[in-house]
Amino acid sequence: MQTIKMKVTGSQQVVGQEPMVTELTTEGLFYTENNAYYFQYDESPLSGMTGSTTQLISNGHERLVLKRKGPQSSTILEFEAGQSFTGSYDTAYGSFIISVKTLQVASDFDQNGRGRISLKYLMSLGKEEESINQLEILIF
Repeated sequence: MQTIKMKVTGSQQVVGQEPMVTELTTEGLFYTENNAYYFQYDESPLSGMTGSTTQLISNGHERLVLKRKGPQSSTILEFEAGQSFTGSYDTAYGSFIISVKTLQVASDFDQNGRGRISLKYLMSLGKEEESINQLEILIF
């Protein structure tokens, strides 16, 4: 396991509204296991998910799994270009169906985990309106 620094920039936009952008620079962990690359970091109060840990698992190409677990919520999302995924978003107030359709996912990093992960997807939570989401992660 190696300590890394990550700059995580996320945006979410509901049609007809201004995008909501969050940015976090933090330390995290990087390791490899079973031909997969793992990136892990703790969420900050800015994300509204204090106490949560996010783990990104990449195959090094065009597939990414996001696992988030914490006191407020827990979820697992899978992203692969052109594919849709439906899962659950578990909160203290109950579970919600979450659906994502991946528009673009790309990973470009070296054997030490330094590089970039880029993700763009459509998401709907329960019967809520669909949003366009982007996630850019710089690992250094």
